[in-house]
Amino acid sequence: MTKRPAKKKAGGKAKPATPEKILAPFPPQVRRIAEEVRSIVRHTFPTATETAYAGWRGIGFKDPQAGYVFGLFPQQDHVRLFFERGGELEDPDGVFAPADGLKQGRYLELRTVIDAKRPAIRRMIIRAVVHQWM
Repeated sequence: MTKRPAKKKAGGKAKPATPEKILAPFPPQVRRIAEEVRSIVRHTFPTATETAYAGWRGIGFKDPQAGYVFGLFPQQDHVRLFFERGGELEDPDGVFAPADGLKQGRYLELRTVIDAKRPAIRRMIIRAVVHQWM
């Protein structure tokens, strides 16, 4: 996989992507949903590291030992959470969108802050982290 070069500032130094820069161009409602998810992750998965990916316009969450677990991808009217190994996860709450040809990963869509606060979302985050450790 080829990495896209980072944008350069005057003086030739690359500007690092930040979650705030990723979220800035999106509507306020989408930013609020993303911030709620980030807060839930910080409380549910405190060992996670958060990395902004400018080329993907997303924010990835990694476990120090298990690696990349899921990513947050803002859209114009919702936030998509993509679980790297979601195809291997149980989904008793039915939160995942239809697989539509996806084999390994799965995603869910959050259209409101209330959607993000649903206990089923927190359970899926926990389920994904535990699964990655196995």
